[in-house]
Amino acid sequence: MRHNVRGRKLNRTASHRKMMFRNMVTSLLRHERVKTTTAKAKEARSVAERLITYAKAGDLNSRRMAARKLTDPAVLKKLFEELGPRYADRPGGYTRILKLDGPRKGDNADMAILELVEAEFTPKSKKAKSEPTAEAAPEITEDDVVEEIPAEEASEDASEDTAPDDLTKIEGVGPKFAEAFQAVGVVTFADLAAKSVDELKALLEGNEDYASLAGRIGDTWPKQAGMAAEGQWDELKTWQDELNGGVDKSKD
Repeated sequence: MRHNVRGRKLNRTASHRKMMFRNMVTSLLRHERVKTTTAKAKEARSVAERLITYAKAGDLNSRRMAARKLTDPAVLKKLFEELGPRYADRPGGYTRILKLDGPRKGDNADMAILELVEAEFTPKSKKAKSEPTAEAAPEITEDDVVEEIPAEEASEDASEDTAPDDLTKIEGVGPKFAEAFQAVGVVTFADLAAKSVDELKALLEGNEDYASLAGRIGDTWPKQAGMAAEGQWDELKTWQDELNGGVDKSKD
């Protein structure tokens, strides 16, 4: 794998490129703007932004890390004593690149100015949520009254509707098929038992994600599901010992 190869090489060796950016960023922090090519400005910008982030931290380790990228101790002092406090309330974007009109004479390179932005930063104010206005309660008539269902019965009905069965207990149904059946609305043993093999195939063929599984449905799956839905687990287990991937071997 290729590691640490991001960024522009600028037709220079690694040592030359690192020293060039050290000098460029030192000049930027000293004069607060430099004129260079657009490619160099984009690369130097990331170094300068990182140094200002170190200055905002202000600890000893950050000062040592910043000193490795600068060539002038006076600029290092300015970075931590002036620029760090200047951008203390700014979350990022300490520099900007202004492209200049016309290429440089000689090599036709695009030119730009890299400079520090103003310190003032006004965060966008969050819109306050409007409080709902009180409305008059509608009049309740006899037609609006519905029969109240006991909480116990309601919870039982809800659990029956939402709780799926483990369809992988059907011989030949793996996790992929169980996921496919749930995607087309077959989530319980009763749902699977109520469908014929052709109906199950049609359901999967209608789903783009699982259409490739339609031809691999076992012809015993609905019957197995019916036995599971009725709780005939002993009989089902005995029959499953004779199956191979949902296919009845005894018919061969």
